[in-house]
Amino acid sequence: MTDTTNQQPMSGNKSSFHPALAVSNIRNHIPIILEMENGQYSTWAELFKITARSHKVLSHIIPPATGKEKVLSTEDEKELWSTLDATVLSWIYATISNDLLHTIIEPDATAMEAWNRLRDIFQDNKNSRVVTLEAEFSSTKMENFPNDAMGFTTVGTGLFPILAAPPWMQGWSAPPCPFPTQGWTQPRSTGVQQPQPGVLGPRPQQAFTGTTVGQSASFVPTDIESAMHTMTLNQPDPSWYMDTGATSHMTSSNGNFSHKARLVGNGKTQLVGIDCGETFSSVVKPATIRTVLSLSLSNGWSIHQLDVKNAFLHGDLKETIYMHQPLGYRDRAHPDYVCLLRKSIYGLRQSPRTWSEKFADFVLSIGFIRSKCDTSLFVYRNGSHMAYILVYVDDIILTASSDDLRVSIIKLLSSEFAMKDLGPLSSFLGISVTRHKAGMFLSQKNYAQQIIERAGMSSCKSSPTPVDTKAKVSASVGSVFENPSLYRICLHMHDPRVTHMQALKRIIRYIQGTQDYGLHLYSSSQSSLVSYTDADWGGCPDTRRSTSGYCVFLGDNLISWSSKRQPTLSKSSAEAEYRGVANVVSESCWLRNLLLELHCPVTKATVVYCDNVSAIYLSGNPVQHQRTKHIEMDIHFVREKVARGEVRVLHVPSRYQVADIFTKGLPRVLFEDFRDSLSVRLPPASTEGVC
Repeated sequence: MTDTTNQQPMSGNKSSFHPALAVSNIRNHIPIILEMENGQYSTWAELFKITARSHKVLSHIIPPATGKEKVLSTEDEKELWSTLDATVLSWIYATISNDLLHTIIEPDATAMEAWNRLRDIFQDNKNSRVVTLEAEFSSTKMENFPNDAMGFTTVGTGLFPILAAPPWMQGWSAPPCPFPTQGWTQPRSTGVQQPQPGVLGPRPQQAFTGTTVGQSASFVPTDIESAMHTMTLNQPDPSWYMDTGATSHMTSSNGNFSHKARLVGNGKTQLVGIDCGETFSSVVKPATIRTVLSLSLSNGWSIHQLDVKNAFLHGDLKETIYMHQPLGYRDRAHPDYVCLLRKSIYGLRQSPRTWSEKFADFVLSIGFIRSKCDTSLFVYRNGSHMAYILVYVDDIILTASSDDLRVSIIKLLSSEFAMKDLGPLSSFLGISVTRHKAGMFLSQKNYAQQIIERAGMSSCKSSPTPVDTKAKVSASVGSVFENPSLYRICLHMHDPRVTHMQALKRIIRYIQGTQDYGLHLYSSSQSSLVSYTDADWGGCPDTRRSTSGYCVFLGDNLISWSSKRQPTLSKSSAEAEYRGVANVVSESCWLRNLLLELHCPVTKATVVYCDNVSAIYLSGNPVQHQRTKHIEMDIHFVREKVARGEVRVLHVPSRYQVADIFTKGLPRVLFEDFRDSLSVRLPPASTEGVC
């Protein structure tokens, strides 16, 4: 047998062995998997070229210099060249992600063609995280969509037929997945000079005009096309450029899945104060939501949920921002031009803030007043007509005193934004909302099930209480947990112990047995605020800090609660309890001001129930002694509210102190009694026939 390991590549009648054919696993030479979002194209390309050069196949991806091209004169040389090219092509495919593979793969492609396609994807946008959507929609058939709605003409068949561009898109390459939509209505002429049209022409009017669930609604352009209407082409400028990309995810509504894709900018390189100003954007507080829901139930108002399509595309930019032309929308006449953003897009750090300001400006222009207690709450009042708007990014709750007022507000919002009326409130921020005859039921069953499934405890037995009645667990007690990456507990992330994991599993077992429980809100004629507060003095075995908890009721409805470790050490139980009183008085004052802005003022004093006599005595008497000098500010704050008649601090026996449930472990009977007092119960037996 002839040894061919040291022979040269085949030429004519020589052996057909080639060093590239001896590579069994290319990942041993190129230990990087190129992905669309990891930004490692330069490293991957350099490693690939080194490997190709060392195995004498560099000419399969990099064309040789002029005059040095190798002429394949024999059939054996042509066959070997084809084999080596297929080998290099397999190297490329084996070192890139599935998304990239589905993007660049083509029948009968050569290694150089695949190499050039990868280079175009990454280098054309200067190592950006370019994401094409071909892989996401590879199973989509274009005949499922009305091609003539946008002026596209189908030329060819298959999964991705060739589309002849409509007049407004002449000179532009078709997007990776050009989903046709229905016709666009042109903006009405107002006599004012129209702004410069975007890349895809003038921005279309919003198509969602207050449609409700079950009604047919025309579709607005796809998210990517809508973003292209917010930018114009400009010559390159020394200003910084932002990379472009796209995201794609699947959404589900009533069991029906649909794809959603949008154009995004890579704003991770933006520096606050240099590339953008303020980025903070407020969202509505949970206590505000429950307060508004409670008032709406008591007044018998309808509560609807609205959704804004492409919310971030409405924001006005104050900064000058350039962005590379997105893949699939490059101008063939000016491929080196960049896009000047006239509106915000997804991915910018300031986009949430610009959208919030845009929405607030419009709502204020139609008669609403922005709340000072919660800047995401807007209040409208005109005589006996009232309406509230709650905003959490692009999810909106609208409740009004009459249906006519609600409909008119939705029409006004739809004239400015792509607004859709989702009907009566059924789900908001992951909370399921069910109306029943007596009121409303709020549930987080789906979220509870997700927690249990993530923990791998779907078949575990339930526990009647979340914690036992023993002392709290120390950070250093028990053996170290063997696999700390399995769970991470916020209090003990640095050094989880077996006892911590046992406590965590007990909480999950409690959730397993209470998945169906939720918070009940009822229609109530009472408008008084009643609070309960308690503190577990020195309960933390490591820091000896106390845990304070409180709950606040508006009539019969629980609207606010808290369980939090106190920031400072208390020298006595009276001090710990009094700090808890100060916390709940602060919350009660905020709620009183909120209700005042909602035009439902509280006329009676807020009652605060505490089970510590010393704390009650301190709240009403100007006593100064050695134990209270260092908490003077808290004492004066609570005493002032008590003296003005806004707060009354009363005693309640520990047996009826429902705030104990927020500070310590309780026996089962007492725990279930307090839980029921908080209106956390099973859902109503039947909700049939209630709208």
